[in-house]
Amino acid sequence: TPEQVEHKIRDTVGASRNFYYELPHEFRTRAIPVVQGHTLPQIQTCVNAYMEMGSSYMGFGSFGTCGANGSVNVLTRKTWGILQQLSDMVTPDRARLHCFGMGNPPLMYLFQKLNVYSLDSMGWLKVAGYGNIFFPFTRAYNVTYKSLGQTDAFVSYEEIERLKEITGHRCRFFDVPALLTKSRMQRAVHNLAALLDTVEQLGTLDDTSILQIMNGRTAYY
Repeated sequence: TPEQVEHKIRDTVGASRNFYYELPHEFRTRAIPVVQGHTLPQIQTCVNAYMEMGSSYMGFGSFGTCGANGSVNVLTRKTWGILQQLSDMVTPDRARLHCFGMGNPPLMYLFQKLNVYSLDSMGWLKVAGYGNIFFPFTRAYNVTYKSLGQTDAFVSYEEIERLKEITGHRCRFFDVPALLTKSRMQRAVHNLAALLDTVEQLGTLDDTSILQIMNGRTAYY
């Protein structure tokens, strides 16, 4: 209920304030108090409190969820709007913004546009467990048929080669493509390499090139 959300926000702000002031001064710049809420006033309450504390870092994690037990975070239109407003409040000259639990390749591009300073995610490992692999700026592609009700969503070796050309991604975990279908760890380390490649390309590719890769290959285009 709205009342429960308001109560949780007050608890979060209060606990964050107490914890922050108990920290040694040299550690306070590394603290990341959590911004929570589903409305602009709720977000503003958190931001104002953390600014008054002198925090130079804030984190946001009120994303939508899907999947079994709501274990997968997703960026909904509503959350995107809230994140845009939060970005306007937490400008780089005032504080750094962190996103919790969101880190697939297309979102890295979107978050950069909102001046998100950092993020954390286990998505690269989770999607590997479902038989999926990442490429820079694209959705995950299935290479094992796992968790799929139809086999036409499966990506072939030929399609993998085409995606490598389109995205410019190269890593040694592609040297034996068959391992991607058989080894969860092989997919996981490939996904991590793809995320690192995405970060590097954010500094080298222009918007037009990135959007050409994303077009038709992610729901976030």
